[in-house]
Parts: sequence; C-alpha cells; structure tokens
Amino acid sequence: MGRGLLVTAVCALLIAIGYGLGALAESFSLNECYASSLRTLAARADRTAMSKSDAAIARFRDLVQSLPLAGPRTNCKRVELAVEIPDPLAAAGPQP
Repeated sequence: MGRGLLVTAVCALLIAIGYGLGALAESFSLNECYASSLRTLAARADRTAMSKSDAAIARFRDLVQSLPLAGPRTNCKRVELAVEIPDPLAAAGPQP
C-alpha cells in the first residue's frame, strides 16, 4: 500500500508541475498580448495628439470607449483586433 501512495503522490506532483508550467506560459502569452495592444494604443494616442485635429481626437476617444473590456473576463485577442483597426493618421505620416 505504501508503493501505491508513492505513485499517487508522484502523479499528483507531475500534474501540479504541468499545470503550473501551463499557467505560466499562458500568463506570459496574455501579458505579451496586452503589452502589444497598449503599445499600439500609445502610438495612436501620440499621433492623435500631434495632429491637433478635433476629428482625430474624437475618433480616438470613440475607439478607446468601444474597446471590448470586461474586467477579468476580457478577451485580449478581441482587444488586440479592435486596436488594430486601421489608423488614418498612420497612413498620413508625421504631421507638421
């Protein structure tokens, strides 16, 4: 009976290690997703501010308000897709 308990403990330990490694990998991937989305938003905010265009500011405000944020249930891939909507100011290049 001692051997069966040892096998069960080793299996439980391996499952826990696998779960922990999987959670760590998922956390890293999720953090990269949010970091990428925030970099894109920051770049758009900079371009919008430099444009001094009321219309561009309104479009950026609407974009930020429309982001699919749901607290801890937020799906980062949906946020990433929303942020990747083409930015008309990016195509125009730097503003004087």
